[in-house]
Amino acid sequence: MIANLHQTTSQEEILILTVEEARRLLACERAVVYRLSEPSRGTVIAEAIIPGWTKTIAMTIEEPCLGAKELEMYQQGRVKALDDIYNSGLESSYLKQLEEIEVKASLVAPIRQQGKLFGLLVAHQCSQPRQWQPSEIECLSQLAMQAGLTLNQAELRQESARIKELQGDWARERAELRVKREQHDRPTATETQWTQLFTQAVVKIRQSLQPKDLLKVTVEEVRRALKCERVVVCSLNQDQDGVVIAESVALGWTRALGITIKDSCFESRYVEKYRDGRVRALDNLEFAGMNACYLEQLEKLEVKANLVVPIIKEENLFGLLIAHQCSVPRQWQQEEIRWVRQIAIQVGLALENAKLLQELKQSSLNSKTISFWQQQPRERIARPVSELVVNSPTSYQALSQKALQQSETVMDVLAQCQEMSDVVRSQIVDLQQVKGDEERDSLKRQELQATLTQIVVSMAAIEEEVNDAVLKLRQLNQSSSQLLALVHLIQNVGEQLARQSRQIILKTNKTESIPADYVVELTDKMLSVLSSRQQLCAAVAPIHSWLLTIETVTRDEVTALERSKLELAKETDTLQDIQHELNRMTLDSVNKGWLVEQIARAAENQLQVAVAVRQSLQEVGNLNNRVWQNYLTLLESFNRLSALTEQL
Repeated sequence: MIANLHQTTSQEEILILTVEEARRLLACERAVVYRLSEPSRGTVIAEAIIPGWTKTIAMTIEEPCLGAKELEMYQQGRVKALDDIYNSGLESSYLKQLEEIEVKASLVAPIRQQGKLFGLLVAHQCSQPRQWQPSEIECLSQLAMQAGLTLNQAELRQESARIKELQGDWARERAELRVKREQHDRPTATETQWTQLFTQAVVKIRQSLQPKDLLKVTVEEVRRALKCERVVVCSLNQDQDGVVIAESVALGWTRALGITIKDSCFESRYVEKYRDGRVRALDNLEFAGMNACYLEQLEKLEVKANLVVPIIKEENLFGLLIAHQCSVPRQWQQEEIRWVRQIAIQVGLALENAKLLQELKQSSLNSKTISFWQQQPRERIARPVSELVVNSPTSYQALSQKALQQSETVMDVLAQCQEMSDVVRSQIVDLQQVKGDEERDSLKRQELQATLTQIVVSMAAIEEEVNDAVLKLRQLNQSSSQLLALVHLIQNVGEQLARQSRQIILKTNKTESIPADYVVELTDKMLSVLSSRQQLCAAVAPIHSWLLTIETVTRDEVTALERSKLELAKETDTLQDIQHELNRMTLDSVNKGWLVEQIARAAENQLQVAVAVRQSLQEVGNLNNRVWQNYLTLLESFNRLSALTEQL
């Protein structure tokens, strides 16, 4: 039974095995486990009963006499035996409850778990009163003790399983984080390639002076970098309809150039979000939950996945740069999304520069017109040109000064971003060190926990061996007592034989009618019996002494083992308390490790955002520098124009 208990991890199964074994060993009608919910109230949570008697499972029983003093005595291991409930001084209300479930006698032993009172193991004799024997009381006490130890071990196993599960979850999270970090590191290894692709694409885009050529170069470079089947630029007309104005498509796939997507299909509610910089990456359009009309348009173009990035020109939505994967669904990577977004920003800037170049060309055309009018009378043009020259340098000078101030502001923000990046990197290093220390501490705690578990299991095995030894010593004590009684019987029989022999000899000597030869023969035999009795007594005397010694020694050994068993139980409770505290610390450590992982992940995300912001600000700073240089060039041109005006 003990082996079955130790193999069971379910509390319900442990309690059922316990009550079944108690009822079998004590040969009583009912055995239950009574779980205390309040100081004087409890519920029957396990029961073993002979058919025909009232079942008590899930019954709530109030026991008024079960006060703080009684609970303290049960806590210390007290076993309570009631041979007859009617002669035990029980309160009438409690006695009535026992009568309802047909109890005539009861035996109660405490079940202690983790040093606390878990409940009571109760044996009910229902047919008649019963005088409980010491061996039966000891048997029920041992069963309750084994049940408490098994409950402790089961809870420890469950806690260990929970801890292992949490550690497994943590290990999986760390593995996932490691994979993500490796995925992040792998693109970092090809960051040079992405930079080269970006540089090449931007150079080609900026070499294009016409918007149409610029967009054509853009879709070709993006499709070459992403290795997808199609890249288009979709512009919005006045009716908010989408029109494909540029396309690069692989051979064998449907061409989309010139297609108009109506507003209902294009989902115009996204226009405002795209104007704010929204990027939309769909890995599989089949499960994207898109508008049916829009999805139908994309199916005609054989699109399986798409990446949509807005092109912003002069703070307005110019159009959308869209990459189509047509062969299979595709999981867009962060570095790809970031790269296309930067390209879209450069396209918007290039479109603005193209517009500026057109304005400059128009200005050049105006200069030629002025040259033509120089052949006319100077008086007709001197005053308008003079006014233009006087006013324009001042305006352009103010604009150049403003651009210079914006550049300085951008440089200040860049310095702050760099400082923030350094702080975040320092925090990541500190978090990694904390995580390493926590992992080492966790390994030490796991080793200590394994050692404590082995010690608790060993102590449980030792306690079982002590119980077996106590049982064997008691059996030896009973055997020696039986032998001692037999020796006493032999000695008594010898004494009786000696007395009867003496009486026979005396009577024979006094009787004259018995022949002398017979008297002599009978006397010799009686003397021989007396001699044998003396020899038997001499032989039995050492045995008697040995048996007395064995009985004394076994009694002392049983007492000592019982005392050692109690001390061992206390030490086991102490070790289990330590183990529970260690389990709690391990759970706290797991939660702390998870929190550190989350903080580290957030710090890495902040660092990535800071790097992206810094790159964007660098681009803005470069743009401001170029604008400022253009303003200086224009100012120089107006200065020359002013000199020409003076000559006029």
